[in-house]
Amino acid sequence: MRHLFLFLAICCSSPLFAQKFTLNGTLRDSSGNKPLEFATILLLADSAPDSSGAPAPRKPLKSAFSDSDGKFRFSNLDTGLYRLEISLLGYQPFTQSQIELSDNKDLGIISIAAADNTLQQVTITAAKPILEVKADRIVFNVENDPTAAGSTAIETLQKIPFVTVDQDDNIRLKGKTNFKVQLNGRNTGLFARNPKDALRSFPASAIKRIEVITSPGARYDAEGTAGIINIVTASRIAGVNGSLSSGVNTLSQHNENASVNAKFGRWGISSYFGIGGNRNIRNSIFNRTNYIPTDLYLDSRYAEGKTRNYYYYGNLEIACDIDTLHSVSAYINANDGSYRGDDETNYQGFNAELLPVEQGLFINHNENTWPSTTYGFDFVKKFKKPEQEFSISTALEQSRSKNTSQNDRLFSLGGPNTSARFINRQPEDEFTAEINYTHPIKKDQSFSFGAKTILRRLENDYRQETLDSLSGEFAVFPEQTGLFQYNQDIWGGYTEYSWKRNKWSVRPGLRFEYTKIYGEQTSQTPFTNEYPALVPTLNLSYKITESKSLRLGYSRRIQRPGVWYLRPQLNSADPRNTNMGNPQLLPEFTHNVEVGLDIFKGGRNLSITLEQGITSDAINSVTTINAETGVATTTYGNFGSNNRTALTLYGSGPIGKKLTFYANVTLAYELLDGLAGTAQYRNDGITGNCYGNLQYNIGKGWRIQGNGWWGVGNVTLQGRSNGWYNYQFGINKSLLKNKTLRLGLLADQFLLRDRVFTNRVDDPGFSTYFESSQPARAIRFSASWRFGKLRENVSRKRGVSNSDQKSGSSGGQ
Repeated sequence: MRHLFLFLAICCSSPLFAQKFTLNGTLRDSSGNKPLEFATILLLADSAPDSSGAPAPRKPLKSAFSDSDGKFRFSNLDTGLYRLEISLLGYQPFTQSQIELSDNKDLGIISIAAADNTLQQVTITAAKPILEVKADRIVFNVENDPTAAGSTAIETLQKIPFVTVDQDDNIRLKGKTNFKVQLNGRNTGLFARNPKDALRSFPASAIKRIEVITSPGARYDAEGTAGIINIVTASRIAGVNGSLSSGVNTLSQHNENASVNAKFGRWGISSYFGIGGNRNIRNSIFNRTNYIPTDLYLDSRYAEGKTRNYYYYGNLEIACDIDTLHSVSAYINANDGSYRGDDETNYQGFNAELLPVEQGLFINHNENTWPSTTYGFDFVKKFKKPEQEFSISTALEQSRSKNTSQNDRLFSLGGPNTSARFINRQPEDEFTAEINYTHPIKKDQSFSFGAKTILRRLENDYRQETLDSLSGEFAVFPEQTGLFQYNQDIWGGYTEYSWKRNKWSVRPGLRFEYTKIYGEQTSQTPFTNEYPALVPTLNLSYKITESKSLRLGYSRRIQRPGVWYLRPQLNSADPRNTNMGNPQLLPEFTHNVEVGLDIFKGGRNLSITLEQGITSDAINSVTTINAETGVATTTYGNFGSNNRTALTLYGSGPIGKKLTFYANVTLAYELLDGLAGTAQYRNDGITGNCYGNLQYNIGKGWRIQGNGWWGVGNVTLQGRSNGWYNYQFGINKSLLKNKTLRLGLLADQFLLRDRVFTNRVDDPGFSTYFESSQPARAIRFSASWRFGKLRENVSRKRGVSNSDQKSGSSGGQ
């Protein structure tokens, strides 16, 4: 028995002492003998040739790039036969077979011949289309859109099916504001709190593509009943590349962006930095008529204001390929911004006989800052079996936002003159950890599962100060001063199965999430809540012919109320129009079903999608009038259901040799039905939008283009916004040898002085009309320059992302 144990020990330990070898060489130009860097070298297992003399096909075991001296190296190799396949742009492919390895081997100098002149003169015209339709998402390839130069991310979003951006830059996905905006698949403070302002400054030249995930699979967070918008920045590379871009218009809007990426050997760095800002002049009209008998029948206001915004953001990621199967990356994402707004409002209040009872001037000053930093770490382990992968991702986001406002009311008739300050500080920490594993079962099948936790800790330190008319000093107003603490913990897990065979592709999945909430406010009873959520998903596609395919998507989604909806603090900056959150809110659930037909033929694309969404316990806002005071209060509740039926059409392609078109149209019918207290609300209507683009290639790097938008408006529980339109005409020129420099000139709404946004609310107790206008006509100049060499992904992992929480009314996250 002792000898048996000794024999087993030797057998088990022998692999640990098996000798490993290295294989290296140097690449040179065959004519000039100069080193060749950035060549791709694939190492494959080789075998003796068959009867025909051809070697048996093998999959690559390892890959490498030659360095600045033309050298490459493979290590940790077993004995055996190997084959090298070498490729480099501008040079003929090179293969060296039957490399026998029984010791460390240096192949010496390998000479590579330049490609024939006839090959060098070939121009590759094939490229990804501007828009791709997949089973669960729409992919808009911004880098292939020549009209993107000098524009911003929010202008690019206007071109994408399912996305609506109105005249006030409010964003909706499939008609809803409850969606998440991510950057490179990661949650980021840059877009978390006020995405429309951040997207106004984010340059399109820094974006590679935008993914609109309308039917997320089980791997994605269950949060976000409308879906996810993921902005992917420019590719990482082997070698060095980057870009510089700038855009400025006659309305004092500007954005500047720079990116530098590098990869040498196992190490890679990806970085970008940008700034942006705008100054704006705005005017608004607000009228509210109270049908409930109060001292105030008509509230009429006209306001003039100025705003100033600045944004700063940056990202740095360092990645390391430990070997061909293991990689790690660490990143830091930081952003900051400031907003300043000054408004003067002329106010008049009338009684039922339309006699003035109040009159005065309101002066408002607001300042916001929102610094945020995210630290992340990713680890990815691949296996020799294709598509088998294990990953761990963690992220910590810290934000420290602050809002300060002062409201002065100078009455010439009626109410007393008052002056109040409102100060809100909101530190927030969010920790996320996620693991995922994908295991291929067969060639056409795979199985995935994973787990995730999100831990949020938030404090809102709020204070109201009022001016003492006797002392002339501001004093704390205790009833509106305190501390709101909010904790939200989410634990989730999922499993997903993928199967492809012949013309069919099926991906069913199931996700489970458990949420626990704790909130506490000064002098009030703490509130807690917890709820489970079971989320099934299904994505199915069928290829009818080579040019036609059908797709079907289904998912049940959850929308948790964010802290903006839960915070019970009364905002009384405007004593006649107040608002507050509701800590008793429950999550809303939505069933989404999509059916689509995609046709791609002759370079022309056509996609037709029919969608049905049914939301229960829908989170909506409702405004009511106090019969005694005449004060309007807006709050939130789980008011009934929202139903939406939509048809989306998309088409693109060439018209002749130099003219191309792109267009998408969405028409939807929405029905909102809810009970708030004893009042029953019901509203419905047609919504939708369309976008069209024509591009004409003049030649020699010149291109002209025209854009047009039209929107029907949106429906809310108590009212709706009116329609809008927009148009642009521009010309751009590509310069330098490889057309890496692009200059553009764009005329925006050149026949329209102002753009106007309106909204109406009709209620049995009151009606309101709101109208805002700001300058529309503008001339924009843009410039972008790209530099660099070969491209290759540095990071193996996009990172951890959180696609949850229904946000405030700042533009729809």
